[in-house]
Amino acid sequence: MTTPTETTTTDPDATMTTEPGATTTETRTEPGATMATTASPGSATLPGPAGNGAAGPAASGTIATTTSAAASAGRPFDPAALRSDFPLLAHPTPSGRPLVYLDSAATSQKPAVVIEAIDRFYRQTNANVHRGIYDLSERATADYEGARATLGRFINAPEPAELVFTRNATEAINLVAGTWGRRNINRGDAIVLTEMEHHANLVPWQLLVQERDGDLEFIPITDDGILRLEVLEVLLRL
Repeated sequence: MTTPTETTTTDPDATMTTEPGATTTETRTEPGATMATTASPGSATLPGPAGNGAAGPAASGTIATTTSAAASAGRPFDPAALRSDFPLLAHPTPSGRPLVYLDSAATSQKPAVVIEAIDRFYRQTNANVHRGIYDLSERATADYEGARATLGRFINAPEPAELVFTRNATEAINLVAGTWGRRNINRGDAIVLTEMEHHANLVPWQLLVQERDGDLEFIPITDDGILRLEVLEVLLRL
């Protein structure tokens, strides 16, 4: 039995190809931390832009991590400190109330370190990645691959080459279903989803099980919208 999971930025449209245009499929951050990778023009950031695929470029091939002082010092989570990492959230609504942004599934907001890295890239290093032999292109390529290596260390990947950048989670899920899924899912294998899935994490698996003669199983939810995890334990034993 295979249980597909997707851990990346914020939602089913924000996660791994090696072309300029890139989100990664597995990230781990501590409460109160925001993680952002920057690569090359059109590459992804974490949190990355979901849905529209318009991602930011890299400046230095590094992962920018912004963590509130309270979180880094082991003190209780401070949402105000975390909000301060995001310049857009400093602007109130027309009614004068603090802005609360809930549309990260479509486009996620960027912390200041990501905005600054994008600005720095366009000012200092903007060029084709993997396709030029002139200085700017070679520096852009080094930054792009440097970001991959830094992100690999951040998530403890054995090799940077294991990380594949995509524009968003929808592209990443389709890539996994169309490559890993076709290679590993066989007749009678079950893929476990939940009843609350976005269609981006449903349709690729429906197509895969039709093609490979597998089965789809679903974890139900209660009337309060809570996953019935006791059902998952049963499904995993099938």
